[in-house]
This record gives sequence, structure tokens and C-alpha cells, in this order.
Amino acid sequence: MARKVFWLHPRDGAYWHSPDEVVRRLTGVFDHVSADREEARILGNSFLRTYRALLELDNKNATPLEVVERQWSDALVLRVSDESDATAPVEVVVMTEDTLRLKFPPKASFPKKRRSAEKLAKALGYIIEHFDPDS
Repeated sequence: MARKVFWLHPRDGAYWHSPDEVVRRLTGVFDHVSADREEARILGNSFLRTYRALLELDNKNATPLEVVERQWSDALVLRVSDESDATAPVEVVVMTEDTLRLKFPPKASFPKKRRSAEKLAKALGYIIEHFDPDS
């Protein structure tokens, strides 16, 4: 069975929000907003170790290490949720100028996921891209 996920990003020509700006814009929109830089730092360090190892394999088409390091430099793990049962809780790693790949609890219904994605996109002025990782 296909599972759709939601990615958020600015419209063409629009600017990315910094991780801190994303938190600022979502505070007050969702009932609960928390940001964890330490968790993102740990994830980033692990990712960068793996990325450096892959670069040693001489991947000429890879994103330059400096770009990837910059993307992780101010990253944070963001969690948002509402008291209402109409939306699903969301977790996302917010990095500098990188797509927001929304994660939801496994049992969250698709309509609740969609409503959460729409709420995030509206608050950030971003657009939603539906991505099907199974296709």
C-alpha cells in the first residue's frame, strides 16, 4: 500500500525561513511547539560522518560538503501538536534552506496528516509537495 508523505518548501522565488523563524511562526499557531537543537546536533553529526564517508567514494555529483554542513549548522528538531483531535502531531528536522520533511505518528490518519501539513504550510507561507516514497 502506498504511503504519502508531505514535504514543505517556499514557492519559487520565495525565501526560506531560518530554523528560528520557523519556530517563531508556528508558536501560537499550534498549541504545543518545542524545538531541540541538541537532538538535531546529534543527528547532524551522525549524518555528516556518513556523508563524509560517501564523499570519499568520489561521488562527483554530490552536494558539496560545505553546503551540507551549512544546512545542518543551525538545525533543530521541531515538534508541534494541537489539543484538538483534528490534526496529527508533527516532527520535522528544520535545517537551513532545506525541504521540511514532515513525520507523523504511524497510526495517524491521512486526513489528520493533511490538515497538519496544510496548517504548517499556511503559517510558513510554504507550499506542500506530496511525495510517495513507494513509487
